[in-house]
Amino acid sequence: MASWMRIRRATVSYQEKRSEGQDSDGERSVSRGPFEPQVGSYATKLLRGYYGARTKGTRRLEPGMGCQANQVNQNSVKHKVWGRIHPPDIIPAMPILNAHTMDFFSRSPEQTRRLGTRLGEALQAGDVICLQGDLGAGKTTFVQGVALGWGSLDSVSSPTFILVNVYRRGDEARLFHMDAYRLDSMPEAEELDLDSMLARGALLIEWPERIDGLVPDGRLWIHFEHIDEEEREMKFKSDGKRYDDLLEVVRQAAYGGD
Repeated sequence: MASWMRIRRATVSYQEKRSEGQDSDGERSVSRGPFEPQVGSYATKLLRGYYGARTKGTRRLEPGMGCQANQVNQNSVKHKVWGRIHPPDIIPAMPILNAHTMDFFSRSPEQTRRLGTRLGEALQAGDVICLQGDLGAGKTTFVQGVALGWGSLDSVSSPTFILVNVYRRGDEARLFHMDAYRLDSMPEAEELDLDSMLARGALLIEWPERIDGLVPDGRLWIHFEHIDEEEREMKFKSDGKRYDDLLEVVRQAAYGGD
């Protein structure tokens, strides 16, 4: 604080003397830019001492440098500040991806459907897609896209009260959409005969955690989370080579620029 007070007093004195046609050392002043104090003046020496102790390597103000000299000091200070920040602190957070997992943030229901459409295009009989998430998390919206990509002739609705919806395609293939939310027991779930469904088509399961003991080990598991009114987070996890391939299809749709 004392140094700044001395700088301020010296600067005021320098400005008063300039208005009288003299510099701070008593010599006649010459025309200079707004950021060019007289080299050798008391104010300049104090400024050099203050900044020199804090920004090692900063260039000094010299005659003729004007605003450029001021910019050099600003850039040097900025460089010193950023130099003290480690790279992990300034790199934006990104999902950690590997061959078996992927995180994706959907910004709208349309984006959620488009991602589902690309997955639906790749589905085959026997594929199991598990859709976990609370009510309103985006599961049914995603299934709408899957059914569209698969080629369903039927519209999609939530099968909460009927347990299983069956969607048809022109080649007689079937896509099964199951909702396990209202299943009260494992024996009740066994009566649905998942093996029979998988022999005829792909199976989408909402609330799969309620019948996890019956869900095949090989599957693509998607966890949906509500972020705000339209944004959803989707976390994908694949189990098995077939589902690694399906996840790669989704990854290309999400990040590959297709």
